[in-house]
Formats: sequence, C-alpha cells, structure tokens
Amino acid sequence: MRFLCKLAISAFCLLLPYAAGAQGFRDKLSQAMQDADKSCVTVTYEFSAMVDKVQVEDSGIIEIQDGMWHLKGEAYEIFTDAQTTWVLDPESKEAIAEPAWTMDDLESFYSSAVSASGNPDIRILSTQVSEKKPASCFTPSFSKEWILTDLR
Repeated sequence: MRFLCKLAISAFCLLLPYAAGAQGFRDKLSQAMQDADKSCVTVTYEFSAMVDKVQVEDSGIIEIQDGMWHLKGEAYEIFTDAQTTWVLDPESKEAIAEPAWTMDDLESFYSSAVSASGNPDIRILSTQVSEKKPASCFTPSFSKEWILTDLR
C-alpha cells in the first residue's frame, strides 16, 4: 500500500495543472508543462501524506518533454513515451509495460490509490529548463535479470 501510495502521489504531481487545490503549485507546474513543448523541463519535488495512520514521504524528479515524461522517485520510476508507459520497481527489478498513460489514466490511478491519504502536501523544489533530450531518454532499458510484464 505504501509503494502504491508513493507512486500515485508522485504521478499526481503531473496532474496538478488539471486538479483542484494548491493554486501556486499548480501554476508553477502548469508553466513547466507548457515549456515542455519546446524544451525539456526537469521538476524536482517532494511530498508527504498520511495513509492509514502512517506518514508516507518521497521525493524525486520529473522530466517532461513533448508529451513524454520520466518520473523517478526514491523507490520507483515511471517512463512514458508516445506509445508505452513503464512502471519500474528497481529494487525488485520488475517492470510493467502498458499502453501510454493519458492524463485521464493518471487521474483515475491517483483517485483510486490515494483516496485514503486525504490532502497530500506536494512541493516543487526547483524547475529547470534545458535543451530537448533524445526521445530514447523516455524509454527504459533492461538487463537480463529484469522481469517484464507486458500488458500492451
């Protein structure tokens, strides 16, 4: 549950321009996503939430470019390119490949996974704009010991 909650809240960082609440945060992230049409935007974030009376905290980065993104938290990673979303658990070396997530998919995932957390505290620590990266940066690569479940 804690892993799922961390993953969902981090994914929620991408949704905030479309969700209610946290106006200043939403404005910053919305601007970052607009810049991602012409640049690569890297957002550093942290969050905390209370889930089932347990404090859950995480921090990470989100790189956003041309509708593709890479989210790297402390215990997981999510890659989305134009066709596929990969959810990775580096500790167990397991990955799930799905059709590319839309913002509606992220919203549904968030809603179902963190409804018990109430109002998470999500903060942008920094935003950096740089030149676009090759599209391959938004597709993970795996060594032989990884277990890949392909749901595409």
